[in-house]
Amino acid sequence: MLEGLAFLPVDDVSAGMAYLKMVMPDGLEPLVNYFDATYMSGSYSHFQIPLQQGAVVNPVLVRSTPAMFLPPLWNVHDATIRGESLVMVGTMHSANLLVMCIRLHLYLESH
Repeated sequence: MLEGLAFLPVDDVSAGMAYLKMVMPDGLEPLVNYFDATYMSGSYSHFQIPLQQGAVVNPVLVRSTPAMFLPPLWNVHDATIRGESLVMVGTMHSANLLVMCIRLHLYLESH
Protein backbone atom coordinates (compact mmCIF):
# COMPACT_ATOMS: atom_id res chain seq x y z
CA MET A 1 0.00 0.00 0.00
CA LEU A 2 2.58 2.63 1.04
CA GLU A 3 5.13 1.32 -1.44
CA GLY A 4 2.75 2.23 -4.27
CA LEU A 5 3.38 5.91 -3.54
CA ALA A 6 6.87 5.51 -5.01
CA PHE A 7 5.34 4.79 -8.42
CA LEU A 8 2.95 7.76 -8.59
CA PRO A 9 4.06 10.96 -10.33
CA VAL A 10 5.73 13.15 -7.69
CA ASP A 11 2.95 15.75 -8.04
CA ASP A 12 0.34 13.07 -7.18
CA VAL A 13 2.05 11.56 -4.13
CA SER A 14 0.26 13.88 -1.66
CA ALA A 15 -3.13 12.96 -3.15
CA GLY A 16 -2.13 9.29 -2.96
CA MET A 17 -1.28 9.65 0.72
CA ALA A 18 -4.62 11.37 1.38
CA TYR A 19 -6.40 8.46 -0.35
CA LEU A 20 -4.46 5.87 1.65
CA LYS A 21 -5.40 7.61 4.88
CA MET A 22 -9.08 7.30 3.89
CA VAL A 23 -8.96 3.58 3.00
CA MET A 24 -6.31 2.15 5.34
CA PRO A 25 -7.37 -0.78 7.50
CA ASP A 26 -7.86 -0.22 11.22
CA GLY A 27 -4.68 -0.42 13.23
CA LEU A 28 -2.38 0.97 10.55
CA GLU A 29 -2.79 4.61 11.57
CA PRO A 30 0.53 4.73 13.51
CA LEU A 31 2.47 3.34 10.54
CA VAL A 32 0.80 5.64 7.99
CA ASN A 33 1.25 8.68 10.26
CA TYR A 34 4.92 7.78 10.77
CA PHE A 35 5.44 7.41 7.02
CA ASP A 36 3.67 10.72 6.39
CA ALA A 37 5.77 12.57 8.97
CA THR A 38 9.08 11.03 7.87
CA TYR A 39 8.69 10.79 4.10
CA MET A 40 5.95 13.23 3.11
CA SER A 41 4.82 16.25 5.06
CA GLY A 42 6.93 16.38 8.20
CA SER A 43 5.50 16.90 11.65
CA TYR A 44 4.66 19.52 14.23
CA SER A 45 5.68 19.55 17.84
CA HIS A 46 4.03 21.63 20.52
CA PHE A 47 5.98 22.90 23.48
CA GLN A 48 5.34 25.33 26.26
CA ILE A 49 7.97 27.84 27.24
CA PRO A 50 8.52 28.50 30.94
CA LEU A 51 6.24 31.00 32.61
CA GLN A 52 7.79 34.46 32.53
CA GLN A 53 7.57 36.68 35.56
CA GLY A 54 4.30 38.59 35.44
CA ALA A 55 2.86 36.40 32.69
CA VAL A 56 -0.60 34.97 33.17
CA VAL A 57 -0.28 32.00 30.81
CA ASN A 58 2.62 29.98 29.46
CA PRO A 59 2.70 30.49 25.69
CA VAL A 60 2.48 27.32 23.60
CA LEU A 61 4.70 27.31 20.54
CA VAL A 62 4.47 25.05 17.52
CA ARG A 63 7.60 23.98 15.70
CA SER A 64 7.46 22.52 12.22
CA THR A 65 9.89 19.71 11.46
CA PRO A 66 10.25 18.99 7.74
CA ALA A 67 10.13 15.43 6.44
CA MET A 68 13.52 13.72 6.45
CA PHE A 69 13.14 12.27 2.95
CA LEU A 70 10.84 14.15 0.59
CA PRO A 71 9.19 12.30 -2.33
CA PRO A 72 11.64 13.50 -5.01
CA LEU A 73 14.37 11.55 -3.18
CA TRP A 74 12.58 8.18 -3.18
CA ASN A 75 10.04 8.41 -5.99
CA VAL A 76 10.77 6.14 -8.98
CA HIS A 77 7.88 7.08 -11.29
CA ASP A 78 9.97 8.82 -13.94
CA ALA A 79 12.61 6.08 -13.94
CA THR A 80 9.89 3.46 -14.36
CA ILE A 81 8.32 5.37 -17.28
CA ARG A 82 11.75 5.61 -18.93
CA GLY A 83 12.05 1.83 -18.59
CA GLU A 84 15.05 1.96 -16.28
CA SER A 85 15.65 -0.99 -14.05
CA LEU A 86 14.72 -0.04 -10.51
CA VAL A 87 18.02 -1.57 -9.44
CA MET A 88 19.79 0.87 -11.74
CA VAL A 89 17.77 3.98 -10.86
CA GLY A 90 20.85 5.46 -9.32
CA THR A 91 22.76 5.47 -6.10
CA MET A 92 20.72 8.27 -4.58
CA HIS A 93 17.33 6.63 -5.21
CA SER A 94 18.55 3.16 -4.27
CA ALA A 95 20.12 4.39 -1.04
CA ASN A 96 17.03 6.36 -0.09
CA LEU A 97 14.72 3.43 -0.82
CA LEU A 98 16.95 1.18 1.28
CA VAL A 99 16.98 3.66 4.16
CA MET A 100 13.20 4.02 3.90
CA CYS A 101 12.71 0.24 4.06
CA ILE A 102 15.07 -0.12 7.02
CA ARG A 103 13.40 2.72 8.93
CA LEU A 104 9.93 1.26 8.29
CA HIS A 105 11.14 -2.17 9.41
CA LEU A 106 12.62 -0.72 12.62
CA TYR A 107 9.43 1.23 13.26
CA LEU A 108 7.27 -1.87 12.84
CA GLU A 109 9.49 -3.85 15.20
CA SER A 110 9.23 -1.17 17.89
CA HIS A 111 5.42 -0.90 17.76
